[in-house]
Amino acid sequence: MRHGEAENSFSNDAQRSLTTQGFIESQKAGVWLNDTVNHIDYALVSPFKRARQTYEMVQSITTVAHTEFSEDIIPSGSVELVHDYIQVLAQERNLKSLIVVSHMPLVSYLVDSFCGQLRSILFTTASVARLDYDIEANKAVFGELYLPEK
Repeated sequence: MRHGEAENSFSNDAQRSLTTQGFIESQKAGVWLNDTVNHIDYALVSPFKRARQTYEMVQSITTVAHTEFSEDIIPSGSVELVHDYIQVLAQERNLKSLIVVSHMPLVSYLVDSFCGQLRSILFTTASVARLDYDIEANKAVFGELYLPEK
C-alpha cells in the first residue's frame, strides 16, 4: 500500500503529513482491506509521518495482529532487502496476510520483485496491490489493484 495524499512541501520529507483528502483515501482503503482480507497478521510500516497516519486509519477499521515500523521501507529503501525480510517473516511466522505501508517508488518495485516481472505500477495515493504469495516458491501472483475514488 502507498500512503495517502500528503502535503506538497515541507522542510523535512519524513514529517510530511496527510492532507484531508489523504485521510479520506486512507479510510476508504481501510474499508476495502477489511472487506477483502478482514484480518491482517502483520503490518510493516514506514516510520515517515504520512505512512504512519495512513496505517492508523487502516488499523482503525481492520484488525492487525502485529505492527513493525521499519526504516528499510522508506522511499529509497532496498527492494532486495525488503523482499528477503518479508520472505523470512512469512516463513518464520507462518503469515497468512501482511501489509506493507510505504512509498513510491518502493511499493511499485516490490510488486515487480515479488511477481518476478516488470509491471511498473504507478501507485496513486492510498492504492493497494493485493498479491497472492507462495512462500515455498518465494513468488507472488498479482491479484488486484485497489484505487481509492477521488
